[in-house]
Amino acid sequence: MATVTSTVSGSKQTDATLMELAVDRNQLLAEVAAAARVSDGKSTQPILSHLLLQTTGNGLLSITGSDLKRTVRTECPAAVKTPGQATVPAQKLLNYLKLLPNGTVSMKVLGNYQVQITAGHSRTKMPGLAPTSFPPAPAIAVAPIRISCRALKTLIRQSLFVVASSEDR
Repeated sequence: MATVTSTVSGSKQTDATLMELAVDRNQLLAEVAAAARVSDGKSTQPILSHLLLQTTGNGLLSITGSDLKRTVRTECPAAVKTPGQATVPAQKLLNYLKLLPNGTVSMKVLGNYQVQITAGHSRTKMPGLAPTSFPPAPAIAVAPIRISCRALKTLIRQSLFVVASSEDR
Protein backbone atom coordinates (compact mmCIF):
# COMPACT_ATOMS: atom_id res chain seq x y z
CA MET A 1 0.00 0.00 0.00
CA ALA A 2 1.39 3.34 -1.02
CA THR A 3 1.00 6.41 1.12
CA VAL A 4 1.26 9.97 -0.08
CA THR A 5 1.77 12.67 2.53
CA SER A 6 1.52 16.37 1.78
CA THR A 7 1.60 19.48 3.90
CA VAL A 8 -1.33 21.86 3.54
CA SER A 9 -1.23 25.13 5.51
CA GLY A 10 1.14 23.65 8.04
CA SER A 11 -1.09 20.63 8.76
CA LYS A 12 -0.35 17.10 7.64
CA GLN A 13 -2.79 15.34 5.30
CA THR A 14 -2.43 11.62 4.55
CA ASP A 15 -4.07 9.90 1.57
CA ALA A 16 -3.58 6.14 1.64
CA THR A 17 -4.37 4.29 -1.58
CA LEU A 18 -7.02 1.70 -0.77
CA MET A 19 -7.64 0.48 -4.31
CA GLU A 20 -6.05 1.16 -7.68
CA LEU A 21 -6.98 -0.15 -11.11
CA ALA A 22 -7.10 0.61 -14.81
CA VAL A 23 -10.04 -0.30 -17.04
CA ASP A 24 -11.27 0.37 -20.58
CA ARG A 25 -13.68 3.33 -20.63
CA ASN A 26 -16.25 1.73 -22.95
CA GLN A 27 -16.48 -1.49 -20.95
CA LEU A 28 -16.72 0.42 -17.68
CA LEU A 29 -19.39 2.76 -19.08
CA ALA A 30 -21.58 -0.15 -20.19
CA GLU A 31 -21.38 -1.88 -16.80
CA VAL A 32 -21.86 1.31 -14.77
CA ALA A 33 -24.91 2.19 -16.88
CA ALA A 34 -26.47 -1.21 -16.15
CA ALA A 35 -25.82 -1.05 -12.40
CA ALA A 36 -26.81 2.62 -12.07
CA ARG A 37 -30.35 1.87 -13.29
CA VAL A 38 -31.27 0.40 -9.93
CA SER A 39 -29.53 2.93 -7.69
CA ASP A 40 -32.01 5.10 -5.84
CA GLY A 41 -31.16 8.80 -5.99
CA LYS A 42 -34.17 9.85 -3.89
CA SER A 43 -33.68 7.46 -0.99
CA THR A 44 -33.37 8.59 2.61
CA GLN A 45 -30.27 6.38 2.78
CA PRO A 46 -27.43 8.13 0.91
CA ILE A 47 -25.55 4.87 0.29
CA LEU A 48 -28.32 3.70 -2.06
CA SER A 49 -27.41 6.43 -4.56
CA HIS A 50 -23.90 4.92 -4.77
CA LEU A 51 -22.37 1.98 -6.60
CA LEU A 52 -20.13 -0.51 -4.82
CA LEU A 53 -16.88 -1.12 -6.72
CA GLN A 54 -14.93 -4.25 -5.73
CA THR A 55 -11.93 -5.92 -7.29
CA THR A 56 -11.87 -9.69 -7.49
CA GLY A 57 -8.82 -11.92 -7.43
CA ASN A 58 -9.04 -12.83 -11.11
CA GLY A 59 -8.64 -9.36 -12.61
CA LEU A 60 -12.27 -8.29 -12.61
CA LEU A 61 -14.00 -5.17 -11.33
CA SER A 62 -17.39 -5.96 -9.79
CA ILE A 63 -19.94 -3.11 -9.85
CA THR A 64 -23.04 -3.41 -7.65
CA GLY A 65 -26.09 -1.17 -7.50
CA SER A 66 -29.04 -1.64 -5.14
CA ASP A 67 -32.28 -0.01 -4.02
CA LEU A 68 -32.89 -2.68 -1.33
CA LYS A 69 -35.59 -4.31 -3.50
CA ARG A 70 -33.40 -4.98 -6.53
CA THR A 71 -29.68 -5.60 -6.77
CA VAL A 72 -27.63 -5.64 -9.97
CA ARG A 73 -24.04 -6.86 -10.02
CA THR A 74 -21.97 -6.63 -13.18
CA GLU A 75 -18.31 -7.27 -13.91
CA CYS A 76 -15.72 -6.00 -16.35
CA PRO A 77 -12.05 -6.88 -16.86
CA ALA A 78 -9.58 -4.57 -15.15
CA ALA A 79 -5.85 -4.33 -14.52
CA VAL A 80 -5.88 -4.36 -10.72
CA LYS A 81 -2.81 -2.82 -9.09
CA THR A 82 -4.15 -2.67 -5.52
CA PRO A 83 -7.24 -4.77 -4.65
CA GLY A 84 -9.99 -3.24 -2.56
CA GLN A 85 -13.48 -1.79 -2.57
CA ALA A 86 -15.14 1.62 -2.64
CA THR A 87 -18.44 3.37 -3.23
CA VAL A 88 -19.02 6.18 -5.71
CA PRO A 89 -22.15 8.21 -6.61
CA ALA A 90 -23.85 6.32 -9.44
CA GLN A 91 -25.21 9.17 -11.57
CA LYS A 92 -22.16 11.37 -11.09
CA LEU A 93 -19.84 8.54 -12.21
CA LEU A 94 -22.08 7.66 -15.17
CA ASN A 95 -22.27 11.26 -16.38
CA TYR A 96 -18.52 11.74 -15.98
CA LEU A 97 -17.66 8.53 -17.87
CA LYS A 98 -19.80 9.70 -20.80
CA LEU A 99 -17.63 12.81 -21.10
CA LEU A 100 -14.29 10.96 -21.11
CA PRO A 101 -12.43 10.04 -24.32
CA ASN A 102 -12.10 6.41 -25.38
CA GLY A 103 -9.14 4.64 -23.83
CA THR A 104 -7.95 3.60 -20.41
CA VAL A 105 -9.49 5.01 -17.24
CA SER A 106 -7.41 4.84 -14.06
CA MET A 107 -9.19 4.79 -10.73
CA LYS A 108 -7.57 5.23 -7.36
CA VAL A 109 -9.44 5.11 -4.06
CA LEU A 110 -7.87 7.26 -1.38
CA GLY A 111 -8.03 6.83 2.39
CA ASN A 112 -10.84 9.35 2.84
CA TYR A 113 -13.12 7.31 0.48
CA GLN A 114 -12.52 9.71 -2.40
CA VAL A 115 -12.24 8.14 -5.84
CA GLN A 116 -9.66 9.77 -8.09
CA ILE A 117 -10.38 9.18 -11.78
CA THR A 118 -7.81 9.89 -14.49
CA ALA A 119 -8.29 9.51 -18.24
CA GLY A 120 -6.32 11.31 -20.90
CA HIS A 121 -5.90 14.92 -19.77
CA SER A 122 -8.90 14.71 -17.43
CA ARG A 123 -8.49 14.20 -13.69
CA THR A 124 -11.17 14.46 -11.00
CA LYS A 125 -12.06 13.30 -7.51
CA MET A 126 -15.47 12.11 -6.40
CA PRO A 127 -16.54 11.75 -2.78
CA GLY A 128 -17.51 8.28 -1.67
CA LEU A 129 -18.92 6.63 1.42
CA ALA A 130 -17.64 3.75 3.52
CA PRO A 131 -18.07 0.53 1.51
CA THR A 132 -18.99 -1.34 4.69
CA SER A 133 -22.27 0.61 4.85
CA PHE A 134 -23.41 -0.68 1.43
CA PRO A 135 -26.29 -3.19 1.82
CA PRO A 136 -25.22 -6.81 1.35
CA ALA A 137 -26.40 -8.54 -1.82
CA PRO A 138 -29.04 -11.20 -1.27
CA ALA A 139 -27.81 -14.78 -1.35
CA ILE A 140 -28.77 -16.72 -4.47
CA ALA A 141 -30.37 -20.03 -3.54
CA VAL A 142 -29.93 -21.68 -6.93
CA ALA A 143 -27.06 -21.78 -9.35
CA PRO A 144 -27.24 -18.87 -11.81
CA ILE A 145 -27.79 -19.65 -15.47
CA ARG A 146 -26.39 -17.85 -18.49
CA ILE A 147 -28.45 -17.28 -21.60
CA SER A 148 -27.73 -15.21 -24.65
CA CYS A 149 -29.40 -11.86 -25.24
CA ARG A 150 -31.11 -13.31 -28.31
CA ALA A 151 -32.65 -16.18 -26.29
CA LEU A 152 -33.85 -13.78 -23.59
CA LYS A 153 -35.38 -11.48 -26.21
CA THR A 154 -37.19 -14.45 -27.76
CA LEU A 155 -38.54 -15.56 -24.38
CA ILE A 156 -39.84 -12.08 -23.61
CA ARG A 157 -41.38 -11.64 -27.07
CA GLN A 158 -43.14 -15.02 -26.86
CA SER A 159 -44.62 -14.23 -23.44
CA LEU A 160 -45.76 -10.66 -24.18
CA PHE A 161 -49.07 -11.81 -25.63
CA VAL A 162 -50.06 -13.03 -22.14
CA VAL A 163 -49.71 -9.59 -20.63
CA ALA A 164 -52.98 -7.68 -20.75
CA SER A 165 -52.99 -4.02 -21.62
CA SER A 166 -56.37 -3.42 -19.98
CA GLU A 167 -57.54 -3.98 -16.44
CA ASP A 168 -60.34 -6.35 -17.53
CA ARG A 169 -58.05 -9.34 -17.45
